Amino acid sequence: MNNTEYPDTEELTVVNIEWDSDKLYTKKTDDILSVARDQKTLVYHKGQEMRVVFVTQDFAIRKLNVYVTKNGIKTEIKVDGEVFNMPNEKGEYIMVLHLLADSGTVEYVGNVLIE
Repeated sequence: MNNTEYPDTEELTVVNIEWDSDKLYTKKTDDILSVARDQKTLVYHKGQEMRVVFVTQDFAIRKLNVYVTKNGIKTEIKVDGEVFNMPNEKGEYIMVLHLLADSGTVEYVGNVLIE
């Protein structure tokens, strides 16, 4: 992900993969929230616009979903293409990004602090 105002890119952690390119690759993580909590905290501002960037993109994106959880409450975030805005409320969140592509699905997680 990167802030659309700045070129810096920060990585989310891959937790689940079901991908079929030249060979089938799978990875299953049972507790993605625990994995996310163990990651470096990424700090952003309320409502900050973000863009999802894939290092290599030899696939077609069919759908990109983003949601955050805070205190056990899941909130879907509207994604426009590959751009979305961070929550408008300060606090600590777990972010989950779900990619559905022509080659399969991947879930990414991150530990996010909104200031």
